[in-house]
Amino acid sequence: MGSLLASTMNDAMACPLLHVIKGVPSSGTYPAVVEEIYMLQPKGFHEGSPNKVCRLRKLLYGLKQAARQWNKKLHSVLTELGYRRLESNRSMYLYVKGDLRMTVPVNINNITLACKDPVLIDHAVEELSKHFKFHDLGQTKFLLGVEISQDWDNHSISLSQHQYIIDMLERYSMRPHHHSACTWHQAPQIHGSPER
Repeated sequence: MGSLLASTMNDAMACPLLHVIKGVPSSGTYPAVVEEIYMLQPKGFHEGSPNKVCRLRKLLYGLKQAARQWNKKLHSVLTELGYRRLESNRSMYLYVKGDLRMTVPVNINNITLACKDPVLIDHAVEELSKHFKFHDLGQTKFLLGVEISQDWDNHSISLSQHQYIIDMLERYSMRPHHHSACTWHQAPQIHGSPER
């Protein structure tokens, strides 16, 4: 994951526009199930006996097979649109058109577009929307848990893990407003001169 962020940031230094879209895999997004998959009837839905199972025709979000199928579908669409997957990083795609270059790191269903041409980014979002349902989140504010601040006037990008640190402190009940069961003992004070 670190190389994904580093590659994106290297391109971002040369091209300060970072844009993120969050894919929403749905039953229409996934292709039909290749292998036979059965599941228990969902709670609240019972047809026939309670031991009756359902055979899936389309993959459901959250299944192990769903992530693989989502990746296959995304790869198929991106290559059809002219993107090339990097051999060195299988979750990174590159689009080159003349002098323009767009780097597209993919993390599960989050797609970040890094390019210096806003028209190319808009075109990419439009093309992807023909194939997938997604939320266009606009300018990237977070990537893999790292906060990204772009300063257009100074042509700079700042990275911060402040929110990640806060989340970890809360997760382990170590935030300043939490009281910890751990007590600190003050070291005993020793008076006088040491004996030799």
